[in-house]
Amino acid sequence: MPILLTVRNDEFAFTREYRVELTAIELHPTKHGKLLKWVFRTLDTEKRTLVAHIHYSTSPASKCVNWVLALLDRPLPTTGTVDLEQLVGKTAIALVEIRRRNNTDYYRVVALEPDY
Repeated sequence: MPILLTVRNDEFAFTREYRVELTAIELHPTKHGKLLKWVFRTLDTEKRTLVAHIHYSTSPASKCVNWVLALLDRPLPTTGTVDLEQLVGKTAIALVEIRRRNNTDYYRVVALEPDY
């Protein structure tokens, strides 16, 4: 018996890497906890703005801490405290998922890696 897969032509996703600069970071309280709004600008010819919202977390395994480490490009200080606003202007490599729906592209920052 065949295994069939029907793909909708109006929706697909792929990933791309961008070199980005953090241009702003804001903390927003919500009913589900604190949310960080990260604003990046791509450092290519398009100068695209990418906005990401992630949960504020101090867990070493969290996306929040991983993104901070990627932007710091060094281990956390011995105190483990970082002023997040000091990250503005830092660069990283962003893995971005681009999803197209109804001829509109939606960009989602999936991960950050250090910019070596």
